[in-house]
Amino acid sequence: MPEPAPQAKPPAISVVIASQDTRAALCGCLERLAGQTQLVPAELIVVDASTDGSAEIAGRAFPQVQVIHCPPGTLVPVLWQEGLEAARAPIVAFTLAQCLPSEQWLQAILAAQAQGAAAVAGPLSGPSRGDAVAWAVYFARYSAWMPPGPSSPVLHDLPGDNSAYRRAALEPCRVHWQGGFWETPVNACLTARGERLAWAAQMQVEYTAGIGLGPFVRARFVHGRHYASTRFAARPLARLIHFAGAPLLMPLLLARIWRRVRERRPDWLPHFWTALPALIVFMTAWALGEASGYLLPEK
Repeated sequence: MPEPAPQAKPPAISVVIASQDTRAALCGCLERLAGQTQLVPAELIVVDASTDGSAEIAGRAFPQVQVIHCPPGTLVPVLWQEGLEAARAPIVAFTLAQCLPSEQWLQAILAAQAQGAAAVAGPLSGPSRGDAVAWAVYFARYSAWMPPGPSSPVLHDLPGDNSAYRRAALEPCRVHWQGGFWETPVNACLTARGERLAWAAQMQVEYTAGIGLGPFVRARFVHGRHYASTRFAARPLARLIHFAGAPLLMPLLLARIWRRVRERRPDWLPHFWTALPALIVFMTAWALGEASGYLLPEK
């Protein structure tokens, strides 16, 4: 009688990778992660909304990867939600195809989660080979999470693009991720329930670029609008006050980014100055989106 085939270990981590027309970056991300699954049993889930054949190429190169197809143009938080619904592991990690994880990324997640936090996240490093637009995207998205990371051990938010959550902690907050996994309201729900968010310095990724000026302007506007729509729901006066202050947002956001770069990575100041024209466009798009969200919030 033949011996039964050995069963694969159940995954310890589900990694949800959002992909939007990032063929080359996606293959690099998957190659880095696939090499780590020898030590950490993990399922890799690509949720793709591309028109460049990203998912098909990745599926052929990495047949062990689960691929979920979504319509082109689907927002990243919606892609993450689709992956979260399909995930089987007790820990669910989120990232983008444009993020290249460190060599011990999965091990760093397990070590950080062993400390009991509901969610952990790590630093995002700048695009070492990126042009001015790539650096502008990086500063617009990740200035708060540049290495070495926030100085305070008490965190109230985490970067969704390099994060990992205990699935059991997410379930009581399900109402906050049913319309897409927007990390800010999810993290607010977790902290309101007394859960802890933790920083894991070894859990590092590098943003490798891969999104153009136009698509990112659209994304900044949409994300700014969604952010404002979730604030002050029952306080119309507060909404009006924030709408009136919207013209100040762009210079304030730029000043905050400059201060972070100067304090944490002064060697990146030349990148900041070359990225400034595109960064002004991105911050203006966010400010306009936020203003529209205060005035006419999403339903």
